[in-house]
Amino acid sequence: MRAHPRRAAGGFAFRRLMLPALACMAVLVFVSGALAATDILVQPRLASKAPRIDGVVSKGEWEGARVTPLPLRPTKKFAVLRTMNDSNFLYILLDALGDTGNSRGVAADYYVLAFDRDLNHKVTPNEDMFYSSCQDGRQFIKSYYLSAASFTPCITPEKGSLGRYGFGPTPDSATPHRFYEFRILLSELGADHARWTRFFGGLPGVRLNVTIRSSSPKIDYSYPTNYPWPDMADRMFLIQLAPSSGLPATGDIFAGVGLIPATPYIDNLGFANINTAYFTAVDAPFGGNLSIFGNWGNLRSYGAARYKIRYQRREGGSPGYLIQTWTNFRYNPVTLKWDPVAIGPVDAEGRYAIPPVGETWYYPNLLVNWQTANPLFTEGTYDLNLELFDAAGNPKAIPASVLNNLSLFIVNTPPQLKINRVLYNDAEVGACQIVNQGAAPSGFQFDISATDSKGALGGFNLVGIYGNNMSSPVYSDAYNPGHRNEDGANRWNGESNLVVPVGPRWRAPTTCGYSFILSAWSRVLNGYGLVFPYVDYHVSLTIQTGAVTMEPVEAESCAGCEGAPTGSGAPCKPAGL
Repeated sequence: MRAHPRRAAGGFAFRRLMLPALACMAVLVFVSGALAATDILVQPRLASKAPRIDGVVSKGEWEGARVTPLPLRPTKKFAVLRTMNDSNFLYILLDALGDTGNSRGVAADYYVLAFDRDLNHKVTPNEDMFYSSCQDGRQFIKSYYLSAASFTPCITPEKGSLGRYGFGPTPDSATPHRFYEFRILLSELGADHARWTRFFGGLPGVRLNVTIRSSSPKIDYSYPTNYPWPDMADRMFLIQLAPSSGLPATGDIFAGVGLIPATPYIDNLGFANINTAYFTAVDAPFGGNLSIFGNWGNLRSYGAARYKIRYQRREGGSPGYLIQTWTNFRYNPVTLKWDPVAIGPVDAEGRYAIPPVGETWYYPNLLVNWQTANPLFTEGTYDLNLELFDAAGNPKAIPASVLNNLSLFIVNTPPQLKINRVLYNDAEVGACQIVNQGAAPSGFQFDISATDSKGALGGFNLVGIYGNNMSSPVYSDAYNPGHRNEDGANRWNGESNLVVPVGPRWRAPTTCGYSFILSAWSRVLNGYGLVFPYVDYHVSLTIQTGAVTMEPVEAESCAGCEGAPTGSGAPCKPAGL
């Protein structure tokens, strides 16, 4: 039995109903590697005017919302969910068409709106939550999950969030019936702008399960999961949020690159600096394939139907236009699948089409996928801006107050690594040699070079690996904080002929074969991760530990070894063996 805020010290359980799995024309199955395959997609709808949350459905105030029927039987519409949002709130009308009895009190009629607040498809204590009524008579409270089966007592929602009971006619039924109106802060749902990038360029959203309960007539109904408090791994609604609420029509032309918003996280030198729970970068250039996002709604608001992307390299060269091709996916409401669509210029002038308003795309607002590693683009700092046109090709102006520039420092060169020499007691040791390690302070040092000709080195480390998944660190260093701007603005070229470790020599922990791996990474990003996360160079030795100190013994073949024919390739053994 799960605890419920109606009873501070007790619990209340809903009787579970066996509901058929139904598909409705107004709900779409959303399939993605990042989302559960059974989530039901509710497409976004921007609120042109906020409805009044007063328990009365006035004419026209909910007509602009997205309509999602909640089925009880294939031929009967039991309830209707209407949803829309603006830049601050999610608006919900939970219309219980089948509840035609005006039961009194929150104990007789109530609702549950359960949210997977962090979108991770599992219960997260003190993060996931639901809204409902309370035993003390309050019509609108919230409660957080403490576990999959327990919850906090009633909590007053944040100021601005509001919920009201209503009874009367609605656009979906002239027969008076129970309904519930809600206005919920997006930030209270975890859908604030800083967290919207979790959808990797797609629309942000919230995961919701709804419950309607009535004593007369007897109703105990939950959907899509047939339980008021799902464990979040179950099927839920994924209500997409209209993107223009996050990117107002007066905003910048360029929204960002991948997961990195342009403002204020990409500076005018073209480097990314961001520190969030989902992404961290310091003085990071860009490279590889870059998904550059804008806002199609913005461009349409200026009367544009097409656009071109102009570039200019600061270090020299002629300006040009990005002529690229890539694949996006358009939702097919007939087949309920995502159709791959090849995207490229639609005319000889290199213009791209802005999709119509009614289409749903897997990567909405994607202006271009720029393959920067193409030899056509010399590394350096690029300034991008858009030129807009109507459907006939006539230029359309962008207001002077709107920022129409994105600067990106492009690098596609990986770090360069080498273990120049391995030293044992200051004597050079060749690869594949056998070394008898004497007592301390005898040990090893390594002459290494880890460089980056573009100044984009992120860090490097040297480690010895041996045995069964064992390792022993030798040395490491990183750009931040010790080498920031060491070789110019946002540059660290790395180190050449650095002998490490600087202090006591490194000593092998046991007799074994060792591979010494020098690895490095670059700070270059593609907007989703590092372009060069691991570049390596390695040297292997066999090290014997013990009390006897010996000079390195070569593992190469030699002539005239005792007991072996000349030129046989047999290793020379110590005398007397």
